Amino acid sequence: MRATIAQSGHTLLELLVVLAILALAVAAAWPSFGGARERAAGRAFAQMLQDELQGLRSRAVYEGEAAAFDLAPDSSAARARWRAGDAAWSDAPRRVTLALDAPSAAGQSIHFFADGSTSGGALLVTAGRQTWRISASLSGDVTLDDSP
Repeated sequence: MRATIAQSGHTLLELLVVLAILALAVAAAWPSFGGARERAAGRAFAQMLQDELQGLRSRAVYEGEAAAFDLAPDSSAARARWRAGDAAWSDAPRRVTLALDAPSAAGQSIHFFADGSTSGGALLVTAGRQTWRISASLSGDVTLDDSP
């Protein structure tokens, strides 16, 4: 007696339909992935700037000399500058803007003094529709706020 063997599987057409549906789903979700990547770059840049300001304050106190965080005139690059050394101008990541909010009397700078105080001011980092505010209070505290 002969046994019949049933063949099971999917046809090529069925596989192509499934691949087309997956391609449509990925194409529809792709823009949201780009925005997430942009926001992550903005958040990382904001945290790096917060660390830079805190380090600049520490250095001013440790060395007993004033130091300043300067913003480039075009607001696309920032540079930390202090008397004990110099740093090269650094560019903000692509699609991330940087601006000084509530400019101090010192212009486009936030100054840190040897006693730990600052001239005050805030940096605004924007990526897409998200904005982060890095505030330097007069007492020298540097904070990062996700929703200014």
